[in-house]
Amino acid sequence: YRNMIGSLLYLACWTRPDIAFAVSELSRFVSSPAEQHMIAAKHLLRYLQGTKDLGLKYSQPKSLSPLDASNVLWGFVDSDWAGCPDTRRSTSGYVLMLNGAAISWKSKRQSVVALSTTEAEFVAASSLVQEVIYARRLLSNLGFPQTKPTAVFEDNTTCIKWAEGAVGGTD
Repeated sequence: YRNMIGSLLYLACWTRPDIAFAVSELSRFVSSPAEQHMIAAKHLLRYLQGTKDLGLKYSQPKSLSPLDASNVLWGFVDSDWAGCPDTRRSTSGYVLMLNGAAISWKSKRQSVVALSTTEAEFVAASSLVQEVIYARRLLSNLGFPQTKPTAVFEDNTTCIKWAEGAVGGTD
């Protein structure tokens, strides 16, 4: 089981980001796996076998949407609230897009216990904003400066109000 998870971790980090969350969950039980963990790991291997021909394709966008303009960054962010039944911590996830394909993504259990859905979403959004700052600087250094603000799509109204500087609001 330990060797299998090690191999899956390598794939998740370098070639298959789509399995990152599943592998991170399986890796929590590397020291004492149960039969259900081995079944889940084998299921993940069957998934990899069935999807080995899929991949990301980076190309010039064909849409007329302002977000699909050449070399324009935008991102999506979301979070659950207290999704871990053991620690009650939330999981953050984001994807940063450029030219119609993902260039950066992350799914991680938050290091703090959020007291509301808004707080969990705000922690997730701040993680994406940190990545946006890095990506904008990198693109600028590569000769592709971002001339417009980077759109960040968030589904929690109060989190959006907080990010815009409003103090109040309801969840």
